[in-house]
Amino acid sequence: MNEALPSSTVNAKHYMLTSSMCLDLFEKLTNTGPGGKEFWLGHIKGSLALVQALGLENLKDPMSLRLLVRLVANCTISSVASATAIPSALLEVRSHLERHADIGTDPKWKLTALMGEYAFLRSRIANSSVSLDECIIMAWGLDLKLMEWSQSMTKGWLPEIQGAADVFPRREIYPDRHVTQAWNTIRLARILLHEFLLQHDKSDHKHKIIAEDGLYGLSVDIIAAMADDICATILQYTDASSQSGDSRLAALSQQNTDSGKHMDSFETLNCYSLLFPLYVVGRSKWTSSCRKAWAMEQLERIGKSQCIPKALELTHLIEESSEPEPWPVYAMLGGYGFAA
Repeated sequence: MNEALPSSTVNAKHYMLTSSMCLDLFEKLTNTGPGGKEFWLGHIKGSLALVQALGLENLKDPMSLRLLVRLVANCTISSVASATAIPSALLEVRSHLERHADIGTDPKWKLTALMGEYAFLRSRIANSSVSLDECIIMAWGLDLKLMEWSQSMTKGWLPEIQGAADVFPRREIYPDRHVTQAWNTIRLARILLHEFLLQHDKSDHKHKIIAEDGLYGLSVDIIAAMADDICATILQYTDASSQSGDSRLAALSQQNTDSGKHMDSFETLNCYSLLFPLYVVGRSKWTSSCRKAWAMEQLERIGKSQCIPKALELTHLIEESSEPEPWPVYAMLGGYGFAA
């Protein structure tokens, strides 16, 4: 089906692509158990097969390009969570979008490419398809790229720091939730990368890459810095004294079950998007005790005052240290911490 599609099929192709991706989202939001690779990738594979059947050359109109961007994001998320390398078909979609959509310099687009590399690394670790030393080298290289992404950010993506910058927790205000999530995705990915690196420190005499040249201490410091940066994003959504461009954010901490008021879907998503980053901070054995306590306090606050029971479940998981691997928890949350 690589011939040009008649105009009468334009709405049909949009409907098919949208339906396929909605099914993927629906399954992730409703099946919150520790699903396997097929669970994470089933509808994504279907969407990719549909794109190939329609032909990328027939998907150049603005709506099609927007749907393809969404497909890239969804597939990247699924690949990271399932420790599966990005399908080659998705790489073709990325190339198509870079030719026909003005997104090449967009920070979030660059982020999906970096998370694709993270998915590749996770797949190699999970399958033991390369040596541990090679995985360690790959992890350091990816961390460098994530750091460079942070340092190259344009002014429109930088937060406003309210109050003192050297206190914990800092209070940072970001342009919107999507920018906040992008930053926190980078930070939690760096935390998880350095946790992997620290698991192969001096205790494993076969792999001394981390133990040498003070890299062990560097990893610990990076985790601490990323944890503080994540915590700095929280108060803009949970503290009524935060001042931001969206006046609705200021009302979050004033709403609770006793008042009879309920958050709208926008405000709920603001708080829900904080859960996985806070969990990553709280669960890390390289996070200081005061950071852990603060992260758990925020999760409990969100859970009780904002009526989000999953937040309370996370505090129990942190207390019990019962889930060392974070991605099953990501599945439990419905799997849209990155996607919203």
